[in-house]
This record gives sequence, structure tokens and C-alpha cells, in this order.
Amino acid sequence: MTSKQQSPFERAVATLDAEVRLSSVARLAAQATGAPSSLISIAAPASDRQIIRSSFGVPPSWGRRMSAPSLPRSFCQLASQSPRPLIVEDARRHPLGCEAAPSAPGLTAFLGAPILGPDGEAVGALCVVDPVPRAWTEDEVASLQTLAGLLRDQIRLESLLRRERRRSAPSDEVDAFRR
Repeated sequence: MTSKQQSPFERAVATLDAEVRLSSVARLAAQATGAPSSLISIAAPASDRQIIRSSFGVPPSWGRRMSAPSLPRSFCQLASQSPRPLIVEDARRHPLGCEAAPSAPGLTAFLGAPILGPDGEAVGALCVVDPVPRAWTEDEVASLQTLAGLLRDQIRLESLLRRERRRSAPSDEVDAFRR
């Protein structure tokens, strides 16, 4: 059944399932690293657009700034463009700190792992944030990379399922002929 053929209830359940999965991964990222906050961002580097798809423990002071359509040069965006995790122990002393996090008071320590799409292109980042400076351990970095890999696998699986549904769905001409 294509999304056009799904009932509003089925679309809502599918959306809710995706949100629950993302929320679970965001929570796990914070727990695995001991960070109070985490974000899953989707970034389009060519347009400097970034969308926060899910978060956990984000300070209320961040408010609507998180949902801004464009957060140029944010740490999450930089992490999504890097082949390796972006590790920032103290943003106040990081060369990009003042430029990358102007709208996130309380963002001092940052760790972000890129999320890769079905074709291996970077599509976003899984990020954790701490309001105090900290050295991220190898285990914390590895845990975040593992969770970003789970998101990558989920994106690939959903992409394959969509392709298979399109491939196996009867065309409109066949449907018209069957009526």
C-alpha cells in the first residue's frame, strides 16, 4: 500500500513509529554518553538548512531557536559534514565555538557523529551536548558512532522498503484495467 493509499490513521501510526524510534535513539545517545542533552539533526549542506528531528533533555532556554530552518555553521551541521565524529571539549575555546553555537546558550561540550544515508552521503548528525566542559571518552565516542550507524541502517532499510513497495505496486494503468 503506497502512502497515497494509506488511511490517515496508518500514516499517523507510521509517523509516530518513526518519531518513537528517533526519540529512543536520542535518549540512548544521552544515556550512553552521560550527556544531559542530545539531538538528531538532518542537514542539507548545499542550502545551510538544518532540521532538528528529535531531541532529548534540551534546555528550555533553547526554545524555538532549535527549530529554526537555518542554523549556519552549527556544530550539528559541521558534524554531519565530517567523515569522523566532531569532538568539542569546550566550545568557548574552540576555534568555531563562537560562530557555530550562537543560538545555544549552555552548549559547552559537544560530540557529534555523522548519519549516512542509503547511498553513503551524509544526511545529518547524532549529537550530544553538555553545559560544562568535558573530555569525551573513547567509549562515549564509539557508543555515539554505533547509534549513528543504527540510524544509518534504519534509513537504508526504510529506503529499500519504499523502493520495493513502488516496484511491487501495480501501476495506475493496470489498476484502471482491473476495474
